[in-house]
Amino acid sequence: MPDLKNRRLNTTAQRGRLTDAEKRRLEDALPQYQVNEAFFKNPPQNLEVELGMGNGLALLERAKAAPERHFLGCELYQAGIATCLYHIGQNDEGFQNVSLDNGDARDLLAALPKGSANRVLLPHPDPWPKARHHKRRLLQADFLDAVNRVLEPGGEFWVITDWPDYADHSLEILKIHDVFKAKVVPAPAWWVETKYQQKAQKAGRGNTFIKAVAKA
Repeated sequence: MPDLKNRRLNTTAQRGRLTDAEKRRLEDALPQYQVNEAFFKNPPQNLEVELGMGNGLALLERAKAAPERHFLGCELYQAGIATCLYHIGQNDEGFQNVSLDNGDARDLLAALPKGSANRVLLPHPDPWPKARHHKRRLLQADFLDAVNRVLEPGGEFWVITDWPDYADHSLEILKIHDVFKAKVVPAPAWWVETKYQQKAQKAGRGNTFIKAVAKA
């Protein structure tokens, strides 16, 4: 079990400028939904992990539509977590099938047990468009190793991007690494448009959905 107390999280840049209300939500409401050692020791069934959930509104919509599944949203930027907590608080019944993590996606993957998830999403990762910055892209061989370890055999890894170059990069890495069978597909029926996706569409950028199935 990784040391959960020494994780890559909550730097000044990641905190951003939080309002007093956002700070209170992080202090008061997050502990109820934050993953902990008990979660990692006995994760829920039908677990879906979203790495970079933004404000979490799309995740909450999927959670409403599929109460039989459990949704774990990871977001390093604290304002996004605070917004998600606000909308959770607006639901009288709460969200029993939602958990949150406000740390680094790589640390979360390291903490999750082998084969504990049946779906992992990587929506709109930072494209780092300049060639000299490509090495900073999250989707690399070691990251795929971590995703593959967490997924059950036949589990799904989804990459959603509005940058054609990043889509090409993702397909190339997935092909070279050879632990997934990957292809470009239409948006799945369970997908909910994100705020970022809508913004990209207004800017004239389409979205590519890559579905990668873990090999047994």
